[in-house]
Amino acid sequence: MQLAYLRIGQLGNLCIPESSEHGSIYRRRISADSCTRVRCGFRTSSCTNGRRQSAWLVVTLLLWVLLPLHALTGFSLLGVALLHAIRLWRWRGIETGSEPLVWVLNLAYLLLPLGAFLEGLSIIRPDLLGTGPALHVWMVGALGLMTLVVMTRATLGHTGQSLVAGAGTKALFWMVIGSTLSRVLAGF
Repeated sequence: MQLAYLRIGQLGNLCIPESSEHGSIYRRRISADSCTRVRCGFRTSSCTNGRRQSAWLVVTLLLWVLLPLHALTGFSLLGVALLHAIRLWRWRGIETGSEPLVWVLNLAYLLLPLGAFLEGLSIIRPDLLGTGPALHVWMVGALGLMTLVVMTRATLGHTGQSLVAGAGTKALFWMVIGSTLSRVLAGF
């Protein structure tokens, strides 16, 4: 499970900023610092913060493997949730609402910090919450939805079609979102 979490984070980090650029007014400025992005004149550098977030994630995953029920692991997962949420916010995914292939990709990544928050909370306060909701958010929501979106984008792109979700694809996305929501709510 920890490796799946790591892979979803890596996949999102590779796909979402580029996809969000094409789905919004976000653009890349070519410069000596290839990690600098410009959005309406506002510069942000993602490399240094990305390395810090990755280091925090690796430490958290090690804690999660070695001390799965320790409060330190729970608080570290809450920190990871915050870092992933900040990363997603900086990608400006909210500006991509008109294109389902892009906003669903952002939603799938949003489920990563939500799952980390729920897992951290279930470790810190097991009397309030079990681990079921976090597992469903990650496995059905983040992993399932991210996989579907990336496969859809790759299939459309490699077959020369425009990257636009058809009615069937949109229905499939909504079914996965609905099943994730129903499984999470059933855990409460």
